[in-house]
Amino acid sequence: MKVKAGLTITNGYQLTHTVIVNNIHLTELKDKTRYYELHLRRKGKSGMLDLTVNLKKELVMSKQSKKIEFLQIAFDKEVMNLTFNRPVSYKKIEKKDGFHTISFVSPSNLLEINHAITDAHFIEKYWFHIESIKKEKKKRRKNNKDPNINNLLNKTNIFKKNLEGRSNTTKHETLEVGRGKGIWIARDTSFRRCDHCHFYNRKQLLCGLLSRKVQPNNACSRFYAPKIKLHYGGGFSPR
Repeated sequence: MKVKAGLTITNGYQLTHTVIVNNIHLTELKDKTRYYELHLRRKGKSGMLDLTVNLKKELVMSKQSKKIEFLQIAFDKEVMNLTFNRPVSYKKIEKKDGFHTISFVSPSNLLEINHAITDAHFIEKYWFHIESIKKEKKKRRKNNKDPNINNLLNKTNIFKKNLEGRSNTTKHETLEVGRGKGIWIARDTSFRRCDHCHFYNRKQLLCGLLSRKVQPNNACSRFYAPKIKLHYGGGFSPR
């Protein structure tokens, strides 16, 4: 039986806990009535590994390779190989009593792992990579701001510009075509404009009272919009 455990870097910044156990002969599994159990302990200069795997008997008897949760199970006749890969945050690595410990218990009771790496080995082999991950994540957070916040800021800036535009458009702003005639640009929300005036000819863009060309958004003090009354029978006034 060959055992290998450690940390790897995937996708440039993702820290992954990896445990590989190869050449497990099926006779090494313990019969626990409903399942087969594999329990192993390894201790070396770099640390300690305590691993327990519980496999359903149907799976072992079928000898069909399968991935369950973070565990890849592969069969080759009477030999089984296990590969465990699980993303882990460096913040979840517990530092205690001269070890950096990574622990995991499967919710389905499939496996339990306790991997303790000595401080010296951890600093020598993984510290540089973890610092690189921290810098990469900080850079990504800086470059990738929340799109919802960006959209909100853009909408706020547009709203401010519209308010500034409206405040700059006053009734005292005159036009070349209307100089001397008291014609100005109406506010955006104003009803008293040429487009609503009784004297305005929309086809010719002409004011019938002043006999001058004006735009629909112009206004003057001679604005007139009579109220139309409907009478019983379909009549209306003024005609």
